[in-house]
Amino acid sequence: MNPVPIDAPPAIAPKPALTPPLRADGALALRFAGRAVMAVLELLLTWQERATQRHHLSMAEEHVLRDVGLRRADLEPEIRTPFWRSDGRGGKASLASVLIPCR
Repeated sequence: MNPVPIDAPPAIAPKPALTPPLRADGALALRFAGRAVMAVLELLLTWQERATQRHHLSMAEEHVLRDVGLRRADLEPEIRTPFWRSDGRGGKASLASVLIPCR
C-alpha cells in the first residue's frame, strides 16, 4: 500500500472509512423497516379477520339471530362494511400511524 503524501491535494486523498454514526443510522433504518413490515403484516391479518367475521355474520341463520335478540337488518351495516373499516360507522384502520417508529 502506498502512503498518501501529507501535502497531496484533497482530490486524490483516500476516502475515510465508514464511521460508527453511519452504521448506527443504518441499524436504525433497519429497525424502522422491520417495525413497518411487522405493522403492515399485523394490519393485513386484522383485515383478514374482519372479512372472515363479517362473512360468518352474513351466513348466520335467522333462528340463531333471534336467539341472541338480533334481526338481519341489525347486521346489515356491519356486513356491508369493507374489511379495511373497523366498524359500520365508517372508522378506518390507519396505515400512517403504523409507520411512525415506537420510542
